[in-house]
Amino acid sequence: MQNSFEAKSKETDQSSDNIFTAPGIYLSQNFAGKKKAYTFGTYNIHINGRLSSYASKSGWTLFFDGIYLDSFDHKLSDAERALDLFLDKGVETVQNKNGFFNVLLINENGTSIHFLSDVLCSRPWYVYQQNNTISVAPTPTYFADIDLEMSLNAQALYEQIRLLHTGYNRTLIEQIQRVLPGFSYTIETSQTLKKERIFSFDQQVDSSLTLDECSEYIKDLNAEVIKGVLNHPLLKDFKVQLPLTGGLDSRHLLAELLEQKAEIDQLQHILIQKKDFDPVTKIADSLNLPLNFRSLDQLDTKNLLSRWTSRTGGLSNVHQYYLLNLKNTNSDESRISFNGYLMDLLMGMSVKTDKLNSDNPYKAVWNRTYSSPTIRKLLIPDSKKHEKATEALIKEQVSAFKGEGWFKMLMLDLHNRGLHYTGNIDAMLEDEVYSFSPAASLSVYQYAAKAPHSVAGDKKARLHSLQKYFPEIASFPGVEGIPFSEMKIRAEIIESPILKNLKSLFKAIKSGFKKDHAPESEHSWIRKNEDLNTIHRNAILNSELVNDGHINSMGLKLSWRLNEMGGYQGWTLMSFLSAEVAYRLLVKKQSQTEVLNLLFKK
Repeated sequence: MQNSFEAKSKETDQSSDNIFTAPGIYLSQNFAGKKKAYTFGTYNIHINGRLSSYASKSGWTLFFDGIYLDSFDHKLSDAERALDLFLDKGVETVQNKNGFFNVLLINENGTSIHFLSDVLCSRPWYVYQQNNTISVAPTPTYFADIDLEMSLNAQALYEQIRLLHTGYNRTLIEQIQRVLPGFSYTIETSQTLKKERIFSFDQQVDSSLTLDECSEYIKDLNAEVIKGVLNHPLLKDFKVQLPLTGGLDSRHLLAELLEQKAEIDQLQHILIQKKDFDPVTKIADSLNLPLNFRSLDQLDTKNLLSRWTSRTGGLSNVHQYYLLNLKNTNSDESRISFNGYLMDLLMGMSVKTDKLNSDNPYKAVWNRTYSSPTIRKLLIPDSKKHEKATEALIKEQVSAFKGEGWFKMLMLDLHNRGLHYTGNIDAMLEDEVYSFSPAASLSVYQYAAKAPHSVAGDKKARLHSLQKYFPEIASFPGVEGIPFSEMKIRAEIIESPILKNLKSLFKAIKSGFKKDHAPESEHSWIRKNEDLNTIHRNAILNSELVNDGHINSMGLKLSWRLNEMGGYQGWTLMSFLSAEVAYRLLVKKQSQTEVLNLLFKK
């Protein structure tokens, strides 16, 4: 069979356009003045990165970016196997595989195109559409580089200020959407884009499962993903570096890596809170593992924001920019890494609220706001209109999921916050570190849809799994100084942001605005970190969003003033900064250098 494929890799691709920086699959209709890659009718396709490949057979070419987790058991490449699946049983079988990937299929004359991601969309992929112009890319900056027209999505701007991220498939740009979990996309001859749900997120509980069985399930799921990555033909020769905190996620990953005898080159940590750092040093010293750590003030902020702007175009919130430093390697060789994205949600089946109405589970997501209603009203024109429209959309989304209230809420989180916020970090710097999220796999979702919440939920089975299978790692303390072997997990409770702001103001007044009541929070970083203070001040004073009427100057200045007085405004200001950068790069077509020079101007 292998000889029947016309192409097996991208090695024959001679394209050298510098706009292809992020790893992944790019599709466009016109490349005026630029060197073409693969041409199919009126479409041009380029692939970039070590994990990108293609295969051709029976009049179809399949482009594959990422990995299947069982590749070490097969002689064919991931692209060849995916193409065989498509030709044999259709596009659904391509998606219904355990792995982390994006796939694009095109026939030889370019009249039929299908593209999709793995079930949970673990790798960022964006679609541009305006009239008959359609383009696909792993980074939205590509659309600016090929000079596509873009405008601001005012409703998405409201969502970002309220929730720290835009909703569902929406982005800050009207013409750009994010590829959705469980969908397949088709471009027809008429150059129209259609999407079809080919995977349903429905809960099917197995009430017979016990705590021990769920704990074993989690152990096996984690092991399966890590084994698949470590032994993948394209990754098996790389060493591992692991971000480590005092929490449960990275602890579980470290335990499994040690059991599989992975060659751990170093542990990494961003020093923000001493209580989070102390367990990390204890683990590193006890296990004799090298530890590479930096404090927030030691980070090269301009370098990190340079990578953030080039890869996300501002469509991923800058709030967790420091995580990009965890993707850096001190070696000329690339590394493999793992992170805890979705481990709480899917492995832990953990709902981030203490108030969940089973009849209206969307409200738990909707009410988890990150800015005050007063600030939003002063900040965003027509905020009441956007509030009603966004709430209606979230309420409509929840109807697509079948199951208990907590399950529907988790699916909302996965389709909203997961896609646009934390979930974007993983694949941004893949050319330096190949990073994977074990919980963002099909098999882990299937566990969450199957395990009874009363038995395994709120992290009970996760904690039990660590205690049962990895007692040595569980014996180390967590952020509260208590060993995980002695812990009993409780559901997280998210405090009202209004209450937080009132407490903040009271403490600030009590100290005469001299004592920072939250020195280890992102709200304080903007006040005390010179780079972050400069960046936000320059963005506020020179805001294009304000100049063009998308943000009200009075609300923005009030938010900045409250921040200076000790208020919880870090989330609002970082959401604004992200939107400002996106607006400049994608709508105004300002260069990355121009934007960064403005932000860092002294």
